[in-house]
Amino acid sequence: DGLGEVGLLAGVGKEQLAEMIAECSDEIAAKSKGVHPIFHLETLTGVSIAEADVFPSAIGLGASFDPEVVEKSVQIIHNQAKAVGVNQALSPVLDVCRDPRWGRIGETYGEDPTLNAMIGTAFVKALQGEEGDKMCATGKHFLGYGFSSGGINMATCMASMREIREVYAKPFQAAISEADLMSIMNSYGTIDGEMVIGSEKIMTDLLRNELEFDGMVVSDYASIEHLLDHRLATDTVEAGLQALKAGLDVECP
Repeated sequence: DGLGEVGLLAGVGKEQLAEMIAECSDEIAAKSKGVHPIFHLETLTGVSIAEADVFPSAIGLGASFDPEVVEKSVQIIHNQAKAVGVNQALSPVLDVCRDPRWGRIGETYGEDPTLNAMIGTAFVKALQGEEGDKMCATGKHFLGYGFSSGGINMATCMASMREIREVYAKPFQAAISEADLMSIMNSYGTIDGEMVIGSEKIMTDLLRNELEFDGMVVSDYASIEHLLDHRLATDTVEAGLQALKAGLDVECP
């Protein structure tokens, strides 16, 4: 009845998870004219299942300065995710971080936009795979999430719009134009006085029109509720409409 995405339990064993996905997919397809849902998991350092291989965190991959090594590692992640039935990965993090106070710096490739673009593009290419064996990578968090006021998570991005375009959008632009990135996730943060989840300027004018992204925009979990937390909407209906008009396609979970 409109269900498009299924968020999966991290840490479940591979046989159990594969069985759950297959049963759930068939059950939903039977009720929706044969259309199967999308199953997503985190794959930042590997697939979030109990027996999956674990690879270095993003800051470690960035420190390698070696996109070929990254691609070889991520091809394993792709194969393990596809083997259990996952078809969307909520990775990679394409945030540029220049403030070591931000607690999520380890999820990024560091402070240099060119390095982030190079490693991020390699990650996306390997994670999405080849024709006939595709899955969907999700670049996050659009935009400027790693340069927040005081290094506080989910706070206002302190960059100017010129710096946002030239630094913080660069890894996303590279992944879109060089690796055909299929999905992007919004930032919880605020840019120029607007929450990104409700900003048509960021999610449509910049992402769709300037960066020419034609894939799927998914929310960071419960982003629409943040519009209520910030008192920018009176109820979830109004908040949902704001996000939809801004450019959101799917609210997760």
